[in-house]
Amino acid sequence: MSTIEATVDAGPVVTEAAERRTATRTGSRGAALAGARDMLPLLLGILPFAVVIGVTVHRAAIDHLAGWAGSLLLFGGIAQLTAVELLDKGVAPLVIVGTVVLINSRFVLYSAALAEWFRHEPRRRRLWLAFPLVDQLYVVCTERFAAGDLDRAQRRAYYVGGAMVLAVGWVTTQGIATLFAASIPSPELLQIAAPLAFVGLLAATVKDRAALVAALVAGAAALAGPVIPSHLGLLAAIVLGVLVGGLVDRRPS
Repeated sequence: MSTIEATVDAGPVVTEAAERRTATRTGSRGAALAGARDMLPLLLGILPFAVVIGVTVHRAAIDHLAGWAGSLLLFGGIAQLTAVELLDKGVAPLVIVGTVVLINSRFVLYSAALAEWFRHEPRRRRLWLAFPLVDQLYVVCTERFAAGDLDRAQRRAYYVGGAMVLAVGWVTTQGIATLFAASIPSPELLQIAAPLAFVGLLAATVKDRAALVAALVAGAAALAGPVIPSHLGLLAAIVLGVLVGGLVDRRPS
């Protein structure tokens, strides 16, 4: 009799736990969809850059599959494009690796900035979450997380939702461009895609005077970037924008 009573008494507890799990799944699903939706405008801005890389891979004297694989292994457009062109020129592998590491070094700062939002996640999961972190994902997530209305599971779901849209769009577009590069008319016109994508990314971050000045300076530098070799123009634009924005932010109003 006591066993039956205990089972009956446990019913509400089990029901409440099940309801909480259902609510968590529902909230996480909604957060993932929100992350995917918020990523779409920035994805559309970088797809021309993906086409540029696909065309470059097609024209380079390297294995096309290996060149396209950089969209997954590097997950950074500037670094991938630079690596493909340096490989095509026969540059020493150590020089290529060093250049790619330099270009992608900014992602370390992004990871450090987002670490506080994922400090409760297991280390293995944090490593996986860090892999797709690029400029667009960083901007979208920091903006959303700052609102403070997402719990731990929802933040992770939002991040993954945005990352999935970015990764699928980026990798798929590069693959198509690599296969059908010969059918793309005047691909040289797409060479300004990277600066335009960068300027669009900056526009999404403008919130105050310092951010506006940083965006204008970095945008102007990015548009002039093609004259700098090895695609380091965008990296220089990022550094210059951050420095100028920091100086303006420290000035008294």
